Amino acid sequence: MNNILKKFKNNVIIIDSGIDINNKDFSECIIGGLSFEYDNNKELVIKKDSYNDENGHGTFCASVIQRVSSSVNIFVVKILNKEAETHSKALIEALKYVKNIDIRVVNLSVATINEEYKDELYKVCNELYKQGKIIICSLENSNNDSFPAVFKNVIGVRGMPFTNSYNYWYNSAKKIQCVADITPVLVPTLDNKYKMFGGNSKATSLFTGLVLNMLDKNDNISFEELNQLLEYKAVKNFWKDDDTNNINSCFCEISDWKSNYSKKNLMKLEKIFVKVLNLSQQDIPLLYKYMLPNDKIYYKSKDFYEIIKNIEKEFNIKIDYKLLSFSTFESIYSLLDFINVRVNHDYR
Repeated sequence: MNNILKKFKNNVIIIDSGIDINNKDFSECIIGGLSFEYDNNKELVIKKDSYNDENGHGTFCASVIQRVSSSVNIFVVKILNKEAETHSKALIEALKYVKNIDIRVVNLSVATINEEYKDELYKVCNELYKQGKIIICSLENSNNDSFPAVFKNVIGVRGMPFTNSYNYWYNSAKKIQCVADITPVLVPTLDNKYKMFGGNSKATSLFTGLVLNMLDKNDNISFEELNQLLEYKAVKNFWKDDDTNNINSCFCEISDWKSNYSKKNLMKLEKIFVKVLNLSQQDIPLLYKYMLPNDKIYYKSKDFYEIIKNIEKEFNIKIDYKLLSFSTFESIYSLLDFINVRVNHDYR
């Protein structure tokens, strides 16, 4: 492997919608960036120096990677616009540019099912592969095949829920080699608020962080050796495609272990849920009977942030939002458990 690549072992290129340059979490880890924009009128790709995120998706991906690999530095390549749209030619130009950047790992949560530029995409991905670079690419959420995730010179990732976020499945012989945790986590948006981020893009970003941590300890490893290491550390190496569709319904009853919780503090949470989710009196018993969301009670994207802000005020605590995932909100009891662990005294 090129010696120049070695010294950049804990850096990553994120090809996405850019990054929020005003977010203090990234103030010291951005090492550069640019954008590629397709001009429909001129039918050409324009390179620009700006890379500020107008959509939020790239910022979400960067946040997840940073949580897993805390010392990572990021080079930003923006190709998605405000509506999270781009053109295959912009992606191709971005990947060509990556050949000149001395960073080994590329996080790519951009996918297409259009075969028009398939061969050109494969060619540039193969050139990067021969350089020793590692492209980690998400599968398009609603399809079994998308490019470049299915290319053999790319690590494709799809998501499914895992109890342990750092568990994953890996089989280098499969078309999509990796299955990683899809469970949404709370991430910063562009307006200094927070929202839940899941899907294959989240799974891919999480897995990119895991790969960066492995490379930090194995900087001379080849792509093939990395595949072997990933298989060795995976919790499963063999699965059927149907296994990745095993997403359990949340509409299930809560078991009786709930009885030892403080009535006073459950009532505090109940009032918050009623206020934020606009629950009726008929809905309230469902908070104590079923997991969330369910057929009667569900969350909107903004609700998670509003619930947490109300909890901080009501319980007089400060919460690290990076610790929050969708599973924290799966019931009124799981949320109270989260609160109990993070205060200096027991709220039960």
